[in-house]
Amino acid sequence: DEAIQWSVRTHEADYGPNHPEVGRTLHDLANAEMRSGDIAGAKAHYDRARAIFVAAYGPTHELVGMSDVSLAGLELDQGHDDAAEKLFAQASAELAGLPDDHPIHQTIEEALGSIARDRDKCKDAIPHFEKARAIDEHLGRTGPDVGGLLINLGYCLADQHREAEAMPVLAQAEKLYDEAHVPQHDYAELRMIEGDLAASAGDKAKAKHLYEQVLATTTDDDPNPAVGQLRAYARDSLAHYKP
Repeated sequence: DEAIQWSVRTHEADYGPNHPEVGRTLHDLANAEMRSGDIAGAKAHYDRARAIFVAAYGPTHELVGMSDVSLAGLELDQGHDDAAEKLFAQASAELAGLPDDHPIHQTIEEALGSIARDRDKCKDAIPHFEKARAIDEHLGRTGPDVGGLLINLGYCLADQHREAEAMPVLAQAEKLYDEAHVPQHDYAELRMIEGDLAASAGDKAKAKHLYEQVLATTTDDDPNPAVGQLRAYARDSLAHYKP
C-alpha cells in the first residue's frame, strides 16, 4: 500500500490530480485496500478513479466500466446484492464495446448469476452462468474457479429439474477440483448437490454416502456460515435414511 500511495503522490505531482494515470494508480491502491479489508478507503479511491476516467474519457469508456465492476465487487463482498447488481448491469452496458469473450464479461455474468442464485431465482441465474461458462471455455480456462462456477450452474440446473444436464456439469466440476487437488472440505457443496440428485433418482445408498461425506470432510466450528448450513442440510437428509 505504501508503495502505491507513493506512486499516487508522484503521479499527482507529475501530471496533476485529475490525470488518467492518477486514476489508474488510485484504482491499484483501491484494489490493495480491498484485499486488506479497508472497505472505506477502497470505495473512496474507486470512486475518485471513476470520476477521473469519466472526466477524461466520457461516461461509457471501458475504464469507467472497469471501475464499476470493482465497485460492484466491493458491494457484493459486503452482502449488498441490490447495489452490486445495479453496478454490474451498468458496467455491462459500459463495456459493451469490448469483445464478447473478454474476461471482464465473464466476471460480470458469473456475479449476476450468483446474485440471482442467492435470491433463489435459479431460472434467472442459469443464462448468466452459461454465458460465463462459454467465455471460460473459449478462453481455455480450467482450475477450481471454473469448477466453482460449474457447481453453481449444476445446482441451478438441478433446482430447475434439469437433472440430465446438471450431472455432466457437476462431473466436470469434480474433475477440475480433483486436478487442482483442492482440500476435501471444498467439495461439500458439490457432494450435497450430487446427494440430492442421487436421492431424486432413487439411489438411497449413494445419496447416504454423499451426505455422510459432507459431514466427514467438514467441521461444526468452520467460520464459514455456508458450511454450517451444508452440515445441517446433510444431517436432515440423513435422518430420512435411519431405520
